[in-house]
Amino acid sequence: MFTVSVLVLWGVHRVLSLEPSWSLIASVALVATVLESLPLRSAYDEFTVPFGTALLLWLAYGGPLLSVTW
Repeated sequence: MFTVSVLVLWGVHRVLSLEPSWSLIASVALVATVLESLPLRSAYDEFTVPFGTALLLWLAYGGPLLSVTW
């Protein structure tokens, strides 16, 4: 989970032409990994990881990674 999260966050930074902050990417990936490992029922797990990660990115960047740029 951690490795995939790092790769996806790095890829998103590349697509949006943002300078990746490796400490931020690693910390968001670590939080996503912890959320994934929580002993929650399957239905709740499908919400906690994406929404938790999106919230952290929104707090860190104020929206550029979550805005509609496509």
